[in-house]
Amino acid sequence: MDIIRADDFIEKADKYLAWIQKFIVEMEGYGSRKEMEDVERVFVAIIYFLDTVRQSLLDAGNKLNEYTWVNALKKDISNDHLLNYLYLARNSEAHNALVKWVPSLIVSELKVVDAEKANKISKLVSFNKLNEVEAMFQYFYEATNNKDLTDKIENGVRPNQTRIDEAGFELITMQNTLAFREFHAGQGRKKVIVDPPKKHFNKDVGGSAYKGVEYAKEFYLNKLSELKGVREKLK
Repeated sequence: MDIIRADDFIEKADKYLAWIQKFIVEMEGYGSRKEMEDVERVFVAIIYFLDTVRQSLLDAGNKLNEYTWVNALKKDISNDHLLNYLYLARNSEAHNALVKWVPSLIVSELKVVDAEKANKISKLVSFNKLNEVEAMFQYFYEATNNKDLTDKIENGVRPNQTRIDEAGFELITMQNTLAFREFHAGQGRKKVIVDPPKKHFNKDVGGSAYKGVEYAKEFYLNKLSELKGVREKLK
């Protein structure tokens, strides 16, 4: 056990997570102003910083001889689609230069203002459909399927405001961000296609890079808190 080195790694993870939070706020600001080159720049930086946090937590855990905790963290990262995607994306960005982030997603958020109306229309439009949220957006944008919906959003088509009002919803934000895209990781026979993440454990990512890095930050913050708890017991 090397407590001094463990403290160094914990401090490093803490510092980088604070920087990541500032980058996320910065990324959101650039997106709202449609400054997509700056959104991409900040996003790539966040990927690198998240990986530094990941490695710092693993190093701290090893220095504290918390091998069960370390193995559990590795398993979570490997099994979770979002965390594994970000880890592989960082390696691909650094070593293979194969990742091209595409600024092609507009995030729309709907706020329920009349729960009775919203519940009624939600059940109606999502009948026999797997994803209730997608069904709602298709209805508001008068889209026939997800491709039609994506095309309309990317081309700047506005949703049917009458439908939104009658359904008891309010459109509260629309902003440009980065969409997760599939990419290739590795080389030769080890080359694999990495699909964009749709889930982070039980949470929907929805293809949004902004939402994805926010979820990843929260995950690593929780893991850092666990490790700090272990460290406190050693005092």
